[in-house]
Amino acid sequence: MRESMAAVATLCSGANPADVDIRFTITGSIDGPSAGGILTVGILAALDRKPLLPGVTMTGTISPDGSIGPISGAPTKIEAASAAGYTTVLLPVQNMKDKTSSDGEASDMVAYGAKFGVAVKPVRTIAEAYEALTGASMFAAASQQYSMPAPVAVAGAATASALIARIEDELSVAPLPADRIAAIAHQADQARTALSEGDPATAYGVAADAYQLLVKGHGEAQAKALIARDGLESAKRRLFIRIDESLAQAQALVISASDVSDLGLEQQLSMPTALGWVTYAEATLQALRQSTRGGFDEFELLSATRVLAEERAALDVFFPDALTVLHAMPSRDTSGDAKTVAFVSGYTNFLVRAGEANEAYLKTVLRADGSGSDPQNALPGDLSLTTLQLSGEAAEIPLDVETADAEVAQSVRAIRYFVVSSSAVSSLQALGLYGLSAAGEETIGSGDSAALAASIGVGKRAIDSLAARLQEQGLDAGYAVWSASWGAASADFLQGDERSPDAALQSLYEIWYSSINVSIINAANAGT
Repeated sequence: MRESMAAVATLCSGANPADVDIRFTITGSIDGPSAGGILTVGILAALDRKPLLPGVTMTGTISPDGSIGPISGAPTKIEAASAAGYTTVLLPVQNMKDKTSSDGEASDMVAYGAKFGVAVKPVRTIAEAYEALTGASMFAAASQQYSMPAPVAVAGAATASALIARIEDELSVAPLPADRIAAIAHQADQARTALSEGDPATAYGVAADAYQLLVKGHGEAQAKALIARDGLESAKRRLFIRIDESLAQAQALVISASDVSDLGLEQQLSMPTALGWVTYAEATLQALRQSTRGGFDEFELLSATRVLAEERAALDVFFPDALTVLHAMPSRDTSGDAKTVAFVSGYTNFLVRAGEANEAYLKTVLRADGSGSDPQNALPGDLSLTTLQLSGEAAEIPLDVETADAEVAQSVRAIRYFVVSSSAVSSLQALGLYGLSAAGEETIGSGDSAALAASIGVGKRAIDSLAARLQEQGLDAGYAVWSASWGAASADFLQGDERSPDAALQSLYEIWYSSINVSIINAANAGT
């Protein structure tokens, strides 16, 4: 996990990874990610040449957006800190109430810490932890909130309106049960209401969820009809053809969108995150092809069909929408600046190493490589199999600086590898999203709703804060703010619903991608 922590620290610091050489030694045994937060702060403090305050320690996981995630065994860790002579313990905000015994009720950790002479304080972000551990601010606060540029706001509203209209058109011919049609139509109406009330981000987030429900249901209904008419084997052949068609489409989109010669600085640096829709679909479809290579029954075919439908929506709808917003961003002219290309290349290599560290942690600590080592035993959409697919692609990325379009194509794969592998770790541990499903709604567990909501909220605020500071320097992060806004709105809308874990996982992807996006813009501004 050291490389992953170093990646988050470097992202948060605004440093160019080409200028950073991080080496440290850990003595003793670490069997989980709960030291991630304090190690990340330690790296940041070293980069800033700030000493850590004596008597203060911390426990908490670290996410790619810099949010501090929950841990297990908070009471035991408070006791251990007291025994080691610490007087202040920083806990993830989600752990401020925790069980002191396996069968007991949750207790207030502030009161519990007082019994041992320890002041227990909550932290939500790496910035809060940094200030508590060093006594200094990680960065200066912006003088005012981020203001979405009018062209970006107009583009976002236009994509929301078009998506709602698409739902209404496709719903009119969808072979779905009446109750499913009514539910999706109601959700589309809620999205239209949000749009009319001047909240396009919520409108898009709600509509995006409704559209995914629609396409998965429609795809499943078509597959059932094909099985009934022509048999299971015919349906399998049709599935393979559609997977291959979608893979070819994804590969063509990566090539065409990687030509960023007519884009400005912020647009170029945002393109890899926008292309995440495409490369994730590509990796998921390749993993799906492997998982369906052997024999499988009707249930598995229908599950694979739902995954395929969702990834086709990513290619046909969500990625074009992302481009609409990205192209609307105000952006500096780079005129083919070689420094920008070299900067992107350096970050690509850095994130590949961090993704490899995450994958190694999954295998050695969490033992989460079973389905990845045997694709035919994996459920369609299994995230561990997708991580394995992305790992193979990332390993082929050359270290040398290449052309701008090649570096963009490589960067998007590196970012996706880092985000997916990070989410796999968080899903299994801090967030409790057991099942590791990338797309199939039947395989994600209920998760820790409080931890998910806190991670999403904290990540969104951090993105807004950094975007505001960039705006004061004449740089725009409109695409990142838009993506984080609609992702968070979708999760908030579905909170408490049976589909809440899926919405939360998608929201976290948008938050983590957006966080990396604004951090890279910030670092490029400082170092190019």
